[in-house]
Amino acid sequence: MIKLLNKNCKFLITGATGFIGSRLCYELLEDGHQIVALTRSKNKISGHQNLIYINNLSEHEFNYDIIINLAGAPISVYWTRKNQQEIYQSRLKITAEIVEKIASAKNPPKLLINGSAIGFYGTSDTIIFSENSYCTKQNLFSQNLCKDWENEALKVQEKLRVVILRTGVVVGNGGGIIKKLSLPFKLGVGGFIGDGSQIMSWIHIDDVMGVLNLVLDNSSINGAINLCAPNACSNAEFSRALAKKFGRPCIFHMPKIIAKTLFGQMGEELLLASQKVAPHKAIENGYDFKYVDISRAIQSL
Repeated sequence: MIKLLNKNCKFLITGATGFIGSRLCYELLEDGHQIVALTRSKNKISGHQNLIYINNLSEHEFNYDIIINLAGAPISVYWTRKNQQEIYQSRLKITAEIVEKIASAKNPPKLLINGSAIGFYGTSDTIIFSENSYCTKQNLFSQNLCKDWENEALKVQEKLRVVILRTGVVVGNGGGIIKKLSLPFKLGVGGFIGDGSQIMSWIHIDDVMGVLNLVLDNSSINGAINLCAPNACSNAEFSRALAKKFGRPCIFHMPKIIAKTLFGQMGEELLLASQKVAPHKAIENGYDFKYVDISRAIQSL
């Protein structure tokens, strides 16, 4: 659970009804903080005296201690041109609005935590990416999206502390990859994609909250921080761990050509390519990961 050193902070949180956002709101409310949640979703958290919902930034006075910007349309869909535009604009538009508000604020927040993803680095079968790594020059949609999203948030880094969350595959109940894959694996027809050798950089939802607690409490942390466990796994290892969780075999697999046909560019960039990312900054700042093994992480759910 999140337990901050500073109590009774006022947060603006976008993407508050998403997988990470909803868990974050719950923990911050439990810790006694006030939340203004910007969302257009109808799947809202049950009423709480310290929680206010707004549909746009102008609905509430722009007076916050901390902003956490996680808004964005789901990315795990077939990337038609229309879907790509929605994925891109849903992130860049609200970030630009927040940046504009911060730039003109007489009393700006002390911290902006902005979403991103490990897609920033590009893909590689051999490179281990850390926060100081240069990104590969591959002109991938996921990579360009992350670059532009981060650059928009960093426009106000001279005015306040800005932290960028480069998030990997989040493992947890109620959302993310586990929610998407649970049914086929429960039915015994789940399996790995391609030859299963591609590397996945993952993180348990409990450790997402733990690293966020670290970022919120440690004012020396700024810039990018990787949200992923120290030990990445292969897609085959992940699939076997999930099958074991449900007491089912892992004997099926989806050939690469089928994955490319079904999922298109999204499949090539997010499902078939390797990304091995190390959480150097979190570890250097003293964070002790609760889950470092994918099998144990999945069994905990």
